[in-house]
Amino acid sequence: MTRNRGACRLLLAADDEAGALYAEVVLRSCGCSVRRTANGLQALQALKAEQFDIAFFDVHMPHMDGLTAMRRIRALEDEQRLQRLPIIIVTASVFPEQVRDCIDAGADGVLAKPFKIEELRHTLSQWTGAAHVIDRHNLA
Repeated sequence: MTRNRGACRLLLAADDEAGALYAEVVLRSCGCSVRRTANGLQALQALKAEQFDIAFFDVHMPHMDGLTAMRRIRALEDEQRLQRLPIIIVTASVFPEQVRDCIDAGADGVLAKPFKIEELRHTLSQWTGAAHVIDRHNLA
């Protein structure tokens, strides 16, 4: 099954403008509506206001890093018995102990930067339970 354009609601938290813009373009080409924030604090605020199907968080961000934001989200989910939001950490820090730290903090997956478009599409499909086809015309 292929999701209709905009059917997947995605939260993207990343402070690097160029990297975030690239990820946003790729995610939109996969049929996602993307809400972008520049740090973990803004991501928490977005989660209070909107519902998302999946989130992609950078680790290193100002004001609140991705791991701290994710820990707060997991605590809130446990406290309020909310459905678990799949959170994928996007980071260049992918030594085994760093990946383990992300998983221990509550990440559902880790995507290495710089990511390949197909890796992002696969991760998105894996965690949303739907096939996401890249519309290559929207990547220009």
